[in-house]
Amino acid sequence: MFLCCAAGPAVKTFAATSEAITLQHTLNSLNADVTCVRYNHNGRILASSSVDGGISLDVTTGELLSRFFYPGETPANRIHRVTAIQASPHPYARHTLGSTYADGSVRVWDLSTGQLTAEFVRHHEAPATSLALSPVSKVLLATGGLDGRVIFFDIQQRKYVAGPSELRVLDLEQPVSSLALCADGKTLAVGTTTGEILVYDLRGVITPLYSTLVHETAAVHSLHFAPPAADAATSGTLPEALPVVSAERLPLCKGETLQEIALRKLETLGMNSPTGKRQIQFQEAAPPSPLSSPSQFATRPRKLHCLPSLYPPRATQL
Repeated sequence: MFLCCAAGPAVKTFAATSEAITLQHTLNSLNADVTCVRYNHNGRILASSSVDGGISLDVTTGELLSRFFYPGETPANRIHRVTAIQASPHPYARHTLGSTYADGSVRVWDLSTGQLTAEFVRHHEAPATSLALSPVSKVLLATGGLDGRVIFFDIQQRKYVAGPSELRVLDLEQPVSSLALCADGKTLAVGTTTGEILVYDLRGVITPLYSTLVHETAAVHSLHFAPPAADAATSGTLPEALPVVSAERLPLCKGETLQEIALRKLETLGMNSPTGKRQIQFQEAAPPSPLSSPSQFATRPRKLHCLPSLYPPRATQL
């Protein structure tokens, strides 16, 4: 397996085994201290960023693949550092890279070319600290900031996710310091600067499913869900969940689509077969009901506006 780290302006990659950690490459392609570094989905491309901008590198050879910067600005004018970057986990958006900045802006790049594909510059009123790209929708991006907001963007339309029953902004009492989206595409974890973790169901729940205080004096700087394979080992202690089938239209391609694969898995589990022990009926989920009165959640007033149609209808077990 491979390991990467940032040390000053350099990015170092290592080959890690059970016996030793061996340095592979030392990369000095940035002119300022590196703020964050991330692998893409298969570990072949490494993206790193600093005040000076960002780069993508071939992990095997150390070759510089592309650079991505603020559009139309010289290095001397790039004063807002990159606070977080993430490559998309979606199978049809592997070259999509999201980045957040200390001036509150959010940008989306093509990792293979370094071209800017979407930009959101006046939505967070404080530094944007974190982001999460959806694993089931290639166009959905969630960002969190010190203004206490979690904002959902449609990166293909270059705008807020909008509509009469779609999620746009989640307002919290505390500044947001980290985000994580589960592989099911519907569970969002939010970390705050006050040391609290809140977990939401994006299909329409107004208040958190649950919350916990993990530290009384420090912020939650990083959140990450275990992959599905790791979840299986503890399935006896976790609530049962159904696979999520993306509702967005996918381009025609050879082989099975994501929807077909998910439906086949349902049949294998006996959840979508007429002869199975369990049958699932999909129905339209009702839009979230507004709060009946401001005092209903007086201890933690939060606002949640409209749920994105990018998520499939809620499954009901008969």
